[in-house]
Amino acid sequence: MKTNLKTLAALPLAVLMTQFAVVSAFAADVNDNPGQLTAADYKFAKEAARGGQFEVNLGNVAQSNSKNASVQQFGQHMVADHTKAGQDLQAIATRKGATLPADLTSHQQKEIDKLSKLTGPQFDKAYMAVMVRAHKMDEKAFKNAADDVQDGDLKAFAANTLTIVQSHLKMAEDLDGSVKNEVSVR
Repeated sequence: MKTNLKTLAALPLAVLMTQFAVVSAFAADVNDNPGQLTAADYKFAKEAARGGQFEVNLGNVAQSNSKNASVQQFGQHMVADHTKAGQDLQAIATRKGATLPADLTSHQQKEIDKLSKLTGPQFDKAYMAVMVRAHKMDEKAFKNAADDVQDGDLKAFAANTLTIVQSHLKMAEDLDGSVKNEVSVR
């Protein structure tokens, strides 16, 4: 009888822990709403939305933390282009009944926080390195999406935005080389 009482006493704890795990898993996905998009299409849309917002936020930081006119202009360009792309992506998501995240990943936020503490040439060098890396990843993601996504509107968005991403990558690489030379000369 003692064994059965121990088993019965442990049962509410096991049920509670199971419920906690289910609620925790559900809470992580509360804002996920793919609407009519497939899981893969929705994943791309969420990553593109967050990536664009990351570049907008860093573009704003570049305009205030850089003393280099070219880096400031690049930041301004990132804000304008990625804001427009984000609006286009949001319009597609809305038509498809999907909800895109308004927040950044913790990694993205840490990167912004880190760069926000830098100014001048140190900021320029770090920012442009991040922009090169981010746009290389974007180029790959948008190429894959242009080929692989199922939704026609999202596929067209990926293909059209890919050309902009490639242009940004070229500008970022050129500017990255320029600011690296400035920092090493000083």
